Amino acid sequence: MPKLKKTTTKAKRKNGKKLVMITTVATLIGLLLAALGLFGYPYIKSLIRPINIEPDEISLQQSPWSIKAIFTVSNLRPDKTQYDVWIMLEFNDCTIDPQRLSFELPSLEDTMSGTVGHVVANYDCVIVTGFNLQNKLVAFLIIHHLLANQSLQIVTKIDSSQGFVGGKDAKISIKSIRYSDTPVNLVSRGNELVYPALTFPFDFKVKSIALRLKRQ
Repeated sequence: MPKLKKTTTKAKRKNGKKLVMITTVATLIGLLLAALGLFGYPYIKSLIRPINIEPDEISLQQSPWSIKAIFTVSNLRPDKTQYDVWIMLEFNDCTIDPQRLSFELPSLEDTMSGTVGHVVANYDCVIVTGFNLQNKLVAFLIIHHLLANQSLQIVTKIDSSQGFVGGKDAKISIKSIRYSDTPVNLVSRGNELVYPALTFPFDFKVKSIALRLKRQ
C-alpha cells in the first residue's frame, strides 16, 4: 500500500498565497465592473441614445380645461453638440384643434437667425403641426442644436375647452426621432436665409409651420 504524502508547511504557505492572490484579483475585477456600471453605463447609453425626454407622456385626462405641462429635452452626450434634433408629439385617443396647441421655448445660445424681407426669423426651434394618414394630430419640434449636457424645458399649453374630444386613454406620447452630429445648413436666397426642405418620417399633411419672428 503506497504511503500518503504529507503536506509540508512550505506547501501550505504557497497554496495560501495563491488563494490570497486569486481573491485579490477577483475583488479588483468586481470593483472594476462596479465602476464601469456606475460611471461607464451612462456614457455608453449616451452614445446609443443621446437625446433623452422626461416625461415622455402627457395625460389629457384633465379635460375639458386648459392644460399646461412641462417636459425636458436633454442631450446626454458630455462631449458633443447634437444638431437637427426632432421631437415628435403624437396625440393619442383624442382629437384637438391644432390652433389650441402652443409651446413656450427657451432661446438657445449661438442663435441661428436670418432675414426674410423686413422680418428676422429665429431658427432655434421650428414647430410643425399636422396630421398623419390616420388623421391623428402630430407636432414636430425641430431644435437647431443642443450643446453637450444641455437640457431645455419646454412648456406645452393646450386649451381643450373647445373642439376637444378625448377617450379614456387620451394622452400625448413624446419621443426623439432624429438627431445629427453635424449642423443643418440653411438655404441662402440672395441676402435671405430660409430653412431647408423638411423631410418627415411618414406621410404627413402639414397644417402649420411656426418659428420666432420679429420686425427689424
